[in-house]
Amino acid sequence: MHHFPVAIVIFLVAVGGCTPPSQGQAQIVLVLPDGDCDEGAVCSFDFGIAPLPDGATIAFEVVNRGDASGEVTGVALVGDPSFRVDSAPTELAEGENAPLVIGVLPGSSARIETELTLTWEAPEHDVHLDLFAGDTNAPQLSVSPASCAFGVVPVGQPALCTLALTNAGSRDLIIDNVVIADNEAVFSVAIAFVPTIVTPGASLNVEITAVPIGAGAVTGLARIDSNASAPQFVALNLSSAPHLVLPEEGCDFGEVAQTTLATCPLVIGNDGVADLILTNIAVIGDLNALGLTDVPPASLVIAPQTSATIETAAAPPSVGSFEGALTFTTNDPTTLTASIPLHVDGI
Repeated sequence: MHHFPVAIVIFLVAVGGCTPPSQGQAQIVLVLPDGDCDEGAVCSFDFGIAPLPDGATIAFEVVNRGDASGEVTGVALVGDPSFRVDSAPTELAEGENAPLVIGVLPGSSARIETELTLTWEAPEHDVHLDLFAGDTNAPQLSVSPASCAFGVVPVGQPALCTLALTNAGSRDLIIDNVVIADNEAVFSVAIAFVPTIVTPGASLNVEITAVPIGAGAVTGLARIDSNASAPQFVALNLSSAPHLVLPEEGCDFGEVAQTTLATCPLVIGNDGVADLILTNIAVIGDLNALGLTDVPPASLVIAPQTSATIETAAAPPSVGSFEGALTFTTNDPTTLTASIPLHVDGI
């Protein structure tokens, strides 16, 4: 009788009793123009120089080459925000394909990049794709300052802001034009601009002039046209306001005999940079004893760095104390209403 070795018998029993059942598995692949981008690989795609200002899009094919359905759980971009995901698949059956649409809208022709990660049945599986756009040999416009803040400017007086336009790229930058795109009544380019070539590393200074025509805050925009990017805008702003200066004290007429007229001048100043306008000038309180020597104008205009005098009067009708105030409204943004106390003692 023939006997098999004991070790062989045990091996066969073990194999027969422990073989797991066959299970299908998804296999998500990103199809690029030059081939598949599989799980674990780091692939790349270059948009080249995307047309301005419209940008570019591309639809990659996402294919499930496995033998079971697979869920796409995420598509993430980490890098330059000019790239975006326009649409992506969520689940692919066995053998199914669907588009992954990626767009780019760069602000210039300078080189930019981002990393795309497509995850399926996270966190076990992902595909990585480096995306590029732009030219490694391109002009790049850098503007300093990023905005022009002229500060407080007297009405009718010019103020200047100098923009430094620098070519931070590696090819000649052509500045086609610098114009005021908003509020030409206040802002202007100091010298009529002509197209100028700025070599790599060089700068061009352009002066923006502001001449406020009235009180208040003013904003505008300057636009720079070049071969480096879509039109670039620079914010412009200034303020031009009056500033009310009140007397340190009101008018205390002291003791005044009954029916006797006393006067007290109040000096109202403007140390701002625009006309100060007083309206609704009136005396309130005991009007039988306090008032103005003249009928007030509908509006009193006080030029910058000057003052005006309003003369108040007291004529107490009887013995006693009488109170009131001179009030008015202004166009000073910090003091829209004012009140100056008045007092007289009738004897």
